[in-house]
Amino acid sequence: MESPDQPRDRISGDAGLEWLKTHTLQDIRNLTNELSNYGEDVTELVNAVNDLELLARGRASIEAREHDVAGTRNPETS
Repeated sequence: MESPDQPRDRISGDAGLEWLKTHTLQDIRNLTNELSNYGEDVTELVNAVNDLELLARGRASIEAREHDVAGTRNPETS
């Protein structure tokens, strides 16, 4: 029988959504490592975290480009 402190019990239902609102992707990676150490199959979780990291990088790239465009003066109006 698993103890209530097992990683699997840390994220479930509404409590899991609240946990995700206050933690980083690195926190999820750390939890994934713990789950793996307990013998859990974490393949889907690893893939999901990788996808989220790609989305985060893409968003950061878009925001940087938007910042660059906003900061660029139009030579025709100067």
